[in-house]
Amino acid sequence: MCRIGRKIFFCAIVIMIVSVGVLAQQTQMPIRLGFDIDYPPFSFVDKAAPVGFDVDVVRELNQYSQQKIEIVLDTWSIVQADLNTGKIDAVGGILYTEERAKIYDFTIPYNYEPAVVFISKKTMANSIQDLQNKKLADIKGDPLAENILRNNGLLAVVDSDPTYTEVFFSLEKGKNDFTIVPYSLGMEIIKKNGYNNVISMGPNVATCQYRMAVKKREYRSC
Repeated sequence: MCRIGRKIFFCAIVIMIVSVGVLAQQTQMPIRLGFDIDYPPFSFVDKAAPVGFDVDVVRELNQYSQQKIEIVLDTWSIVQADLNTGKIDAVGGILYTEERAKIYDFTIPYNYEPAVVFISKKTMANSIQDLQNKKLADIKGDPLAENILRNNGLLAVVDSDPTYTEVFFSLEKGKNDFTIVPYSLGMEIIKKNGYNNVISMGPNVATCQYRMAVKKREYRSC
């Protein structure tokens, strides 16, 4: 993450801390911040430890701030469920949508990533328009791909998995046709797992604006 990006991330964390409320700051209770467990290079697990760009910045902030932040990694659907039930205080790496804005307060975007289409080599497609009625591999609780298809007037058969590694595995084995994810995420998973049958297709189809979010008016109490 570049120096400017780190500064914006710090600003987003400060906004998130203020949004969670003063109780945690007064009692020095750690703020529990959730990330996706399988979202390289931003947040993932290596040798049983949380790692990634986002994790590194939080750890750096913890060296200088009296308000400590505890990093929690899990599948994305569980992270969102834990935020809704109060098991965690905030989430990072989340995309803004109008539906989410009904229940979450969002920070400013702290990172921008180009999203592209990744396809199985067996899939006959040269552009996003060729994906009509193809099989979309996606993770539960992520609106990115379906929103892009909707904006382009396209329909797809959706197959949901808990993690993006499983999403890409389904493309590698030819079970599904495509997915739409940030370019760096897709390339990291392909490289890490040695997948040979998944390729990126065409130009960027969107820009992901990553934010932090807390649940509206329901902050942690004693």
